[in-house]
Amino acid sequence: MKSFCLLTLALGLAAGSANGETLKSALAVRSLDFERADSGIPVDLTGVVIFTDFPGTVFIQDETSATFFRLQGRVPPAVGDMVHVRGRTSPGLYLPGIESATFEVVGEGVLPPAPPVQFEELQSGRLHYQRVMVEGIVRTIVPDNEGTSLMTVTLGSRIIEVKVDSLPIGESHYIGAKVRAVGLAAGDINHRRQLVRPYLRCAGWSDIEILEAGPEPQDLPVVTPEDVMTFAVGGQELKRVSLRGFVTGVFPGGTIYLRSGDTGIAVRVVPGEPAVKLGDKVVLAGFPEMNRYTATLVDSVILEEPVAGAPLMPEKVSVSEVLKGNFDSELVTFSALIVDWFRSDSGYRIVLKDGDSIIQATSLEIDTNLARGAKVEVTGIGVVEKTRRSGEYRSAPEQVVLRLRSIDDLRVVEAPGWWTPRRLVIALVGLIAIGVAALSWVFLLRRQVKNQTMALRSKIENEAVLEERQRIAREFHDTLEQDLAGLSLRLDAAGASSKNEKVLGFIKGSRGLVSRIQNETRSLVVDLRESPGGTMSLSEALAELVDSVTGEVGPKITLSAQSEEESLLYPSRVVHHLKMIARESVTNAMKHSGAESVEIDVRVEGEQLILAISDDGSGFDFGFETRGKSGHFGCMGMRERARKIEAEIEWNASGSGGTMVEVRMPLKTL
Repeated sequence: MKSFCLLTLALGLAAGSANGETLKSALAVRSLDFERADSGIPVDLTGVVIFTDFPGTVFIQDETSATFFRLQGRVPPAVGDMVHVRGRTSPGLYLPGIESATFEVVGEGVLPPAPPVQFEELQSGRLHYQRVMVEGIVRTIVPDNEGTSLMTVTLGSRIIEVKVDSLPIGESHYIGAKVRAVGLAAGDINHRRQLVRPYLRCAGWSDIEILEAGPEPQDLPVVTPEDVMTFAVGGQELKRVSLRGFVTGVFPGGTIYLRSGDTGIAVRVVPGEPAVKLGDKVVLAGFPEMNRYTATLVDSVILEEPVAGAPLMPEKVSVSEVLKGNFDSELVTFSALIVDWFRSDSGYRIVLKDGDSIIQATSLEIDTNLARGAKVEVTGIGVVEKTRRSGEYRSAPEQVVLRLRSIDDLRVVEAPGWWTPRRLVIALVGLIAIGVAALSWVFLLRRQVKNQTMALRSKIENEAVLEERQRIAREFHDTLEQDLAGLSLRLDAAGASSKNEKVLGFIKGSRGLVSRIQNETRSLVVDLRESPGGTMSLSEALAELVDSVTGEVGPKITLSAQSEEESLLYPSRVVHHLKMIARESVTNAMKHSGAESVEIDVRVEGEQLILAISDDGSGFDFGFETRGKSGHFGCMGMRERARKIEAEIEWNASGSGGTMVEVRMPLKTL
C-alpha cells in the first residue's frame, strides 16, 4: 500500500511538472519515459548519498527511491551525507537522472536500509541504483581494473559479480565462506537501454560481512566424481569440495579432465593456477556444478604441487558405447574410418565411422594430408554436447563428440584404398562429362548431317526442277511457239489475198489472238528458263502482267502496291505462283464477269503478304464454281499454286458487287 501511494505521488509530480512544476522526489524522476526525461524538467530534491563513483556520478536515495546526478568536476560528497540537489532531468543510460546539477551538503543523513534481493530482482531492474543486500557463498576473488576487486557469489542457482572498490585483502579467507554484501544495484547496459548483466557495487571490504566461515582447504570434504551432486538426505548445498585425480586432458581456457578412481570428471580452473601436464597427480578444490550431462567442478584451485607421472592409458571402447554417454569426461580410444573433415568455428571436426555408428571428433588443428577413407586409431575425451529427455525421469545424450587433446591423438593404421569415395566421385563426374560430350558431339553431328542432307536434297531437287523446266521450255519453243509462228504467217498470207471486208476483219481478229498467245508462250518460256532459286520483285512481275493484258478493248486493269512493298524481293517460285494466280483471276474477270475494271492490290499486313484481285463484274457462285466444275480447272490450279507456297486463297464478293480473290501468305514461310 505504501509503494502504491509513493508511485501515485511520483506520477502526480511528473504530471505536474508538465504544467511548469518541479520534480521533488527520486521516484518522480525515474518514473519519466525517455522523451519526457530528455525534455529537461526541473528537479529540486533532497536525499542521502548511498554511493559515489568518482569522478563522475553520485547516487542518492530518498524515502521514495533512488536517482543520480553528475559531479561536473566538483569534490564529491561522502557516503551518508544529506544533500540538496537542483538540476534538470536526463534520460541516462538505463533510467532517468539529473544533469546540470548543483548540490550542497545540508547535514548528515542515515543510510536507508538495504533490502535482501535475489538475482531475478536485480535482473528486473526494479531496484536499479538503489541500496540492496545479497547473501551467498564466495566462489572467486580476483583483481579487477584500476585497483578494484571482482568477487563472484552464488545467489541461489545463479552467480552474481560483486565489484569492490579496493584490492583483494586476504581473499583466501573469503573463498567458500557465506557472506553478506551491501552495495549499489548496478549493471552493464547495451545500446538499446537494456540491462545485460546485473552486478553489485561495494565501496570497500567493510561492506562484505562473513556470516559463515568457509572450511580450510585441508578440512574440505574429499569426494569422487560419483559423489558430486548425487542425492543426500539433507540436500546438496553445492559448497566447496576437494577432489584428487590424474590429469587425462588439458585444454585452453582452464579446462582439464581428471580420472579419479575409475571415473572421469571435467574441471574448470581459475586463471593463474599452476600449469599441469598429462599424467600429473593433482589435489584441487572447487564448486560442484551440473554440466550438460554429468557434474563438473568449477572455479577450482590447485591445493598441492602437482606430482608428475606417466600419462594414463585410455579405455578401449566402441563408438556405439561412447554415443550412449557412458564415457562422458573420460579418456577413451577406438578404431574407425575417416569419412570427412571440415573447419568449424572452434577449430576442426573429423567425421568418424565404426560400423553403422558415426561420431565427430573435435581438434584445434588438423593434418591437411589426412586422407578420407583411412583407418585410424583415435584417442580423446568423450563429451556430451546435447541431451534429450528419454522416457520419464531420464535424460539421454543426443549428441556426443570425442575431444582430441592434439592431432597426435589420431593415428593412421591403414591408408585408404586408391578408390576412395572422392576419387570415385571424380571418376564418375569425368565419365558423365565424357558421356555428355559424346552425346553432344553425336547430336551436333546428326544435325550437321541432317542439314547437309537437306541442303543436298534441295540442291538435287532444284537441279531436277530446273532441268525439267528447261525441257518444257525447249518443247514449248520448238513445238507450240513454232506452230504459232507458222499460223501467224498463214493468217498474214490469207489476209493479203482476200478482198472481203468481213473476212479481213475475222482474219485480223484471229491474227491478234495468235499474237497474244505467242506473247504468253514467250513469257512462259522465259519464266521456265529462270532459276527457281533466285529472287524477284513481285511488284515488277505484276506490273509486267498488267502491261501484257491491257489492250484497246476489255476492262481497265490497275495495280496498287505499298511503297515499301515495291522494294521487296521474294523467291522467284513464290513470285511465279502469285503472278499466275493473278493472271488467272484477271483472265476469268475478262472472260466471264463482264467487268469494266480490275484492281490488283499487293500489301504487307503484320506477318502476312496479301495479294487481292477484285473486279466490278457480275460475280458467280464461289462454293460451286471454284471446287472443280467439270471441264473447268482454273480455280483448281489457283488452289494448287496457293498450297505450294503455303498460302490461303479465298473468293469473296468485292465492294462493287463483283468478285475478289484474296491470297494470304505468311512471311515466315519465305
